Amino acid sequence: MADTDYTTPIREKWGAALSVSGFQAIPNILLSRQVYLRLSATDLVVLLHLNRYWWSRDRAPYPRPALIAEKMGVHRRTVERSLERMDVLGLIERMKPKPVRSGRQMVRPVSLIPLADKLAALAGRSDPHTPAKDSQDDDCTLTSQSADATSSKLVPF
Repeated sequence: MADTDYTTPIREKWGAALSVSGFQAIPNILLSRQVYLRLSATDLVVLLHLNRYWWSRDRAPYPRPALIAEKMGVHRRTVERSLERMDVLGLIERMKPKPVRSGRQMVRPVSLIPLADKLAALAGRSDPHTPAKDSQDDDCTLTSQSADATSSKLVPF
C-alpha cells in the first residue's frame, strides 16, 4: 500500500505497528459524544473491534462475540450484553444469523450503518461520506458550571 498524504503522518507516529496490523479510521465525534450516545467504555471497545472487520459500508462485519471477548479479556456475555444494549439504543443493527462457508457455521452480522448515520447527523451532515469541516472541539475543557450541568445529564451504564 503506497503512502498517501493522510497516512504518512500516521505512519510516522506509529511506525512498525501499522505494518504489522494496520489501523482504523474512527470519527472523533464518536469519542467526543460518547456520553451523549450513552456508550460505556466497554461499548466503545466493542465498537472498535467491530469496526476492525467493517471493510465496506454495504458489508456488515460478523466477528463472533467470543472472539471480541478474548481480545478484550472479558467474558463473552459482557460483549453480548454490550451488543444488545447498542442494538436497543439504535446504534447498531444485529442482523439475522446467516451461514458462512460450509453452511454449517452460523454468524450474526452487525451493521454499523445506524451509528455512522447518527454520527453524521450529530456532525450536521446528512451524508456520512461528506468531508467534515475543521472545528474546535470544546469537549476537552469544562468549567465548574458546565461540569455541574453536564453531571445532571449523565446516564448510568
